[in-house]
Amino acid sequence: MKNTVTAIDFGTSKIVALVGETSSRQRCDIIGAGFAGYAGFSDGRWNDPAVLNEAISKAVHEAEEQSRIRIREVSVGVPGEFSRVYTVETRLDLQGADPHVTERSIEDLFSNAVEELGQVRGVIIHRSPAWFMVDDGKKTLEPMGMRGSSLRALVSFVVADQFFLDDVSERFRAMNIVVNSFFSVPVGQAMLFISDEERDHTAILIDVGYLNTEVMAVEGDALTFHQVIPMGGGN
Repeated sequence: MKNTVTAIDFGTSKIVALVGETSSRQRCDIIGAGFAGYAGFSDGRWNDPAVLNEAISKAVHEAEEQSRIRIREVSVGVPGEFSRVYTVETRLDLQGADPHVTERSIEDLFSNAVEELGQVRGVIIHRSPAWFMVDDGKKTLEPMGMRGSSLRALVSFVVADQFFLDDVSERFRAMNIVVNSFFSVPVGQAMLFISDEERDHTAILIDVGYLNTEVMAVEGDALTFHQVIPMGGGN
């Protein structure tokens, strides 16, 4: 059975709309793409919000024409400019007569991390582990079934600015399009461009955009550091 998904990416110089067709073979083919130049963003705000709807509409319309599909739902990438990365190292005692790591213990560990993170401005859109460690053993991303008395982890959270989520949702709503999810663009870049082997250790990814440059540190399946520098290829 084939399904279609649409993703929208807000870069610093253009908006990209991609329509993908997925199948049961875990394959995704791009069947439509749309592009629209615009003024981008800086300091957590749109540089020219008055013409943003027009640029979004142009990118979506081009993607619809290529794919011959009416876009009704989209997944939106949250740029690094509109998100923050937090890391929490947390610990959980393993219980029971035969203490070992289970799905429940991992979920409890993540719940502990959320509590230790506390209140942050924005919405958590992504969480992932940099590593797990049972007792004083080696770091791993696959702790299931390991026996010991305690489980530790370094957990990364990506928190999106509420302004971006609300503003983008409202703009698409005005076009009769529903935003069904938000995802972190920096996380997607890191998982795509940095191999599993390189992420076993800390790896650095630098993305030079038109108006800014993003510096990311990646370990395991997580961003552990992210910073936006207001300097890019356009200046």
